[in-house]
Amino acid sequence: MLKKKGVEENDILIFQNKFGYVEVKTKCKIFFPKGLIGITDSKTFCLADANNDKYKSFKLLQSIESEQLCFLTLPVSLNNNIIKERDLLDAANILGINEDKVATILLCSTKSIDNKLKLVVNSRAPIFIDLFNQTAFQYVLHNSNYSLAHSL
Repeated sequence: MLKKKGVEENDILIFQNKFGYVEVKTKCKIFFPKGLIGITDSKTFCLADANNDKYKSFKLLQSIESEQLCFLTLPVSLNNNIIKERDLLDAANILGINEDKVATILLCSTKSIDNKLKLVVNSRAPIFIDLFNQTAFQYVLHNSNYSLAHSL
């Protein structure tokens, strides 16, 4: 992990991982009180831009505790083609996040489809970010119509 020169101490950190160099603003930390599903050790993350034009619609979710722990994510609005707005609003309400203070992202991965690697998202367990409190929760939706590997 590197600190950017000419910037106030701890304002910007630079990580190097599978996505290349990832620059994060530490004042925009997001705390996951329960961690991510299956990853309970790392709880502090930042969102960053991907350094690749191919992924300009995506964001990186970079762990502050572990340089190599970084996920490609897809930000989605409440009105999107992947998850019904009502399901997102219900989940945000259960989590105690006001609908005008919530951001939702989906974790991305690759899956072999027709012998080709395709980018997919986990629409079954989106991440809800409380923009006011800078906390986030990964929440499993109870609607079985959503997939762990929804094709984009």
